[in-house]
Amino acid sequence: MSRADDMTADLASNAFNQGAGYSYSHDDLRRVGEQLMKQITPRMDSAILAFPLGSDTVDVPSEFRKFTVDLVLGKKVAGAYCTGGHWIAYVMFKDGEQYKAWYKDASGGGDGGLAGFLTASFPRIEIKAANNSAEQSSGGTCGIFALRNAIVFAGLSDEALRAEALVASFVTEADIANDRVNFAKLFAKSVIEEVYTDTMRKEMLNLHNEEALALKDVLAEAESVSSISNEDSGYVYRVKCKLEDMAVVHTKLDSIFRDFSYDDNGGRSVYFSIDPRTLIEGVAETASLTEMIRANSQGVLKVNKLEVLRLVFENLYVQAGNAEQFAMLEDIISQEFPVLITTVPLASINSETPAELGDVQYGGNLLAGESFCGGGEAASVACSVIEGVAVLGGLGGSGSEDF
Repeated sequence: MSRADDMTADLASNAFNQGAGYSYSHDDLRRVGEQLMKQITPRMDSAILAFPLGSDTVDVPSEFRKFTVDLVLGKKVAGAYCTGGHWIAYVMFKDGEQYKAWYKDASGGGDGGLAGFLTASFPRIEIKAANNSAEQSSGGTCGIFALRNAIVFAGLSDEALRAEALVASFVTEADIANDRVNFAKLFAKSVIEEVYTDTMRKEMLNLHNEEALALKDVLAEAESVSSISNEDSGYVYRVKCKLEDMAVVHTKLDSIFRDFSYDDNGGRSVYFSIDPRTLIEGVAETASLTEMIRANSQGVLKVNKLEVLRLVFENLYVQAGNAEQFAMLEDIISQEFPVLITTVPLASINSETPAELGDVQYGGNLLAGESFCGGGEAASVACSVIEGVAVLGGLGGSGSEDF
């Protein structure tokens, strides 16, 4: 989800470009939480960090209920909840047949309406305050406390959570002393990752569009064939045809691919989804398609580094002339995204700066089932795009990203 899609975010103010006294938004905590989640080692496979929720979220109970299957399977769900200007932490879990929850307000207050939403989600849930101590002494830090305490909740053992009185080491003011700077870096990393992966995904689909056109030549009865993103293989072919042509198209696909799926949505059109890895080799009709897949799976993606950086600046609302912000970005890019290193100082990039292209290589024989990704400076990010590996966690109930 881009920042523009988050209706709760004040786009011009964020964890990257704001300093002391700034109160974190849903978008800030979501992005920072996702990055913190990746850093936890070893992974906490029994815990899930939910997207931040609040009293302004549409239908909060339905969002909590999305985690029913995870809770039944024995996982705990931790997160931050906004009571309406103030963030607190919570954790939900199952103890036998009983749903339970703890909450922690770093300012020593109450649940701020959280209990009502949890009860509406799970009518017989037990809800308790972890403790009433007040660690927060300065304004604007409740979001930091809530996110850090949610991660504390996520790391607790089942035995600790099920105890009559919770014993946990919640964060203090001293613990979060450097978190504004750390959160700024993590927020920026999230935005760079999102912009870069979106750009790479588009470039990858452009590269494979010629395959879709070649397949369309074989499937004369199809209305259209396109290449679209897929979380498993990186991309799939999407074939659309009229309902009355479904049988003919199905028969042709059956002779070309080992496996595919389709959906008619109850309408007059049928949509087939086809993984290129299931192409049957040696079929005369698709010989050219086979060669294209082989060539493209060894291909090189072109990325306009300066265009990516301009989009990053736009999404972060980088303040022109702010040396500290540009220095932080230089540091993040050099360490995490070396493929975006340019010959132009970041502070000098503008709409008139000529394009500076960089290659991202990915290799492996797709038809032989080998990995898409090869070497190169941006291999880790490129792999996450091309192989469809989820790089961002979030709310979604069963199947959402774990610690």
